Amino acid sequence: MTIIERSALPGIGTHYSLDTVDGRRLAVICHASGRRDLLFYPTPHAEVAVGGVTLTPAQAHDVAELLHTLGVVDRLATADPADRPR
Repeated sequence: MTIIERSALPGIGTHYSLDTVDGRRLAVICHASGRRDLLFYPTPHAEVAVGGVTLTPAQAHDVAELLHTLGVVDRLATADPADRPR
């Protein structure tokens, strides 16, 4: 199970972060306005991001749908055929 750390950013929103399987850190800052910042860190304990992108609320929703949908497709592809819905 992935551990997602959450912390409040007073006056801004909420900060979420997780360590990736390749030894990096991904952070998402959820602004009160709905804007989302995705930040990429070279190591789990790095203080400075090496890159990032800003998403509008609509873009964040679309990316979330894309990731969710692919996860379902990936799980179905590796599932036992007897367990697949008919």
